[in-house]
Amino acid sequence: RLFRLTKLLLFFVPLFLLPYTQCSMALTASTSRYIEGSAPYLTLDGGQTRATSTDSFLFIKLQDGRVITPSTNPSSATNPIRLPYAGSTLGNIDMLIPSSVDSVNLSDLVTRYNYWGDDDGDGQGINGVTATG
Repeated sequence: RLFRLTKLLLFFVPLFLLPYTQCSMALTASTSRYIEGSAPYLTLDGGQTRATSTDSFLFIKLQDGRVITPSTNPSSATNPIRLPYAGSTLGNIDMLIPSSVDSVNLSDLVTRYNYWGDDDGDGQGINGVTATG
Protein backbone atom coordinates (compact mmCIF):
# COMPACT_ATOMS: atom_id res chain seq x y z
CA ARG A 1 0.00 0.00 0.00
CA LEU A 2 2.86 2.41 0.75
CA PHE A 3 4.37 1.55 -2.63
CA ARG A 4 1.10 2.51 -4.37
CA LEU A 5 0.98 5.85 -2.50
CA THR A 6 4.57 6.64 -3.51
CA LYS A 7 3.80 5.93 -7.16
CA LEU A 8 0.76 8.21 -7.01
CA LEU A 9 2.80 11.00 -5.44
CA LEU A 10 5.50 10.65 -8.09
CA PHE A 11 2.81 11.05 -10.72
CA PHE A 12 0.77 13.92 -9.26
CA VAL A 13 3.43 16.13 -7.62
CA PRO A 14 5.00 17.18 -10.95
CA LEU A 15 1.53 17.96 -12.28
CA PHE A 16 0.90 20.31 -9.36
CA LEU A 17 4.20 22.08 -10.01
CA LEU A 18 3.45 22.83 -13.67
CA PRO A 19 1.31 25.93 -13.02
CA TYR A 20 4.11 27.34 -10.86
CA THR A 21 6.84 27.42 -13.49
CA GLN A 22 9.20 30.33 -13.44
CA CYS A 23 8.68 33.38 -15.60
CA SER A 24 8.93 32.70 -19.35
CA MET A 25 10.46 35.30 -21.61
CA ALA A 26 10.81 35.80 -25.35
CA LEU A 27 13.05 38.10 -27.34
CA THR A 28 11.28 41.11 -28.78
CA ALA A 29 12.34 44.36 -30.32
CA SER A 30 10.41 47.55 -30.83
CA THR A 31 11.00 51.17 -31.66
CA SER A 32 9.37 54.14 -30.06
CA ARG A 33 8.83 55.85 -33.42
CA TYR A 34 8.53 54.97 -37.08
CA ILE A 35 11.79 54.83 -38.99
CA GLU A 36 12.17 57.98 -41.06
CA GLY A 37 14.51 58.87 -43.89
CA SER A 38 16.63 56.51 -45.93
CA ALA A 39 18.86 53.61 -45.02
CA PRO A 40 22.64 53.94 -45.29
CA TYR A 41 24.35 52.07 -48.13
CA LEU A 42 27.72 51.15 -49.61
CA THR A 43 28.84 52.93 -52.77
CA LEU A 44 31.94 52.95 -54.97
CA ASP A 45 31.36 56.23 -56.79
CA GLY A 46 30.46 58.78 -54.15
CA GLY A 47 26.77 57.88 -53.97
CA GLN A 48 25.87 57.85 -57.66
CA THR A 49 25.40 54.08 -57.58
CA ARG A 50 24.26 52.16 -54.50
CA ALA A 51 25.44 48.62 -53.92
CA THR A 52 22.45 46.31 -53.95
CA SER A 53 24.36 43.04 -53.75
CA THR A 54 27.81 41.73 -52.94
CA ASP A 55 28.50 41.45 -56.68
CA SER A 56 29.16 45.20 -56.61
CA PHE A 57 32.19 44.58 -54.39
CA LEU A 58 33.35 41.06 -55.16
CA PHE A 59 34.30 41.39 -58.80
CA ILE A 60 37.32 41.23 -61.07
CA LYS A 61 37.71 43.16 -64.31
CA LEU A 62 39.95 41.70 -66.99
CA GLN A 63 41.99 43.67 -69.56
CA ASP A 64 39.45 43.03 -72.31
CA GLY A 65 36.69 44.66 -70.23
CA ARG A 66 34.98 41.49 -69.03
CA VAL A 67 33.67 41.76 -65.48
CA ILE A 68 33.32 38.54 -63.50
CA THR A 69 31.25 38.52 -60.31
CA PRO A 70 30.28 35.70 -57.95
CA SER A 71 26.91 35.36 -59.69
CA THR A 72 28.39 35.35 -63.23
CA ASN A 73 31.53 33.32 -62.55
CA PRO A 74 31.68 30.41 -65.03
CA SER A 75 34.96 29.03 -63.71
CA SER A 76 35.62 25.75 -61.94
CA ALA A 77 38.62 23.58 -61.13
CA THR A 78 38.50 22.17 -64.66
CA ASN A 79 37.46 25.45 -66.34
CA PRO A 80 39.64 28.27 -64.91
CA ILE A 81 39.32 31.93 -65.85
CA ARG A 82 41.74 32.56 -68.68
CA LEU A 83 43.49 35.90 -68.94
CA PRO A 84 42.73 37.51 -72.31
CA TYR A 85 46.26 38.32 -73.47
CA ALA A 86 49.53 36.41 -73.46
CA GLY A 87 51.86 37.78 -70.81
CA SER A 88 49.02 39.10 -68.63
CA THR A 89 49.63 38.99 -64.90
CA LEU A 90 47.52 39.43 -61.79
CA GLY A 91 48.56 43.08 -61.89
CA ASN A 92 46.41 43.46 -65.01
CA ILE A 93 43.25 42.49 -63.13
CA ASP A 94 41.23 45.32 -61.60
CA MET A 95 39.30 44.75 -58.40
CA LEU A 96 37.91 46.71 -55.49
CA ILE A 97 40.37 45.37 -52.94
CA PRO A 98 43.71 47.17 -53.35
CA SER A 99 46.40 44.85 -54.69
CA SER A 100 48.62 45.73 -51.73
CA VAL A 101 46.40 43.79 -49.29
CA ASP A 102 45.17 40.19 -49.11
CA SER A 103 41.75 41.01 -47.66
CA VAL A 104 39.68 43.89 -46.32
CA ASN A 105 37.28 43.88 -43.40
CA LEU A 106 33.79 45.10 -44.19
CA SER A 107 34.14 47.85 -41.60
CA ASP A 108 37.27 49.09 -43.44
CA LEU A 109 35.20 49.65 -46.58
CA VAL A 110 33.20 52.12 -44.53
CA THR A 111 35.93 53.87 -42.57
CA ARG A 112 39.26 53.58 -44.40
CA TYR A 113 38.07 53.49 -48.01
CA ASN A 114 35.00 55.71 -47.46
CA TYR A 115 32.59 53.53 -49.45
CA TRP A 116 29.75 54.66 -47.18
CA GLY A 117 26.72 56.68 -48.18
CA ASP A 118 23.87 58.05 -46.13
CA ASP A 119 21.60 60.62 -47.74
CA ASP A 120 20.02 61.93 -44.54
CA GLY A 121 23.14 61.69 -42.36
CA ASP A 122 21.74 59.56 -39.55
CA GLY A 123 23.47 56.28 -40.40
CA GLN A 124 26.71 56.91 -38.59
CA GLY A 125 26.34 56.86 -34.84
CA ILE A 126 28.41 58.49 -32.12
CA ASN A 127 30.92 55.63 -32.14
CA GLY A 128 31.18 55.49 -35.93
CA VAL A 129 30.03 52.68 -38.16
CA THR A 130 30.42 49.06 -37.16
CA ALA A 131 30.01 46.24 -39.65
CA THR A 132 30.04 42.61 -38.60
CA GLY A 133 29.11 39.45 -40.36
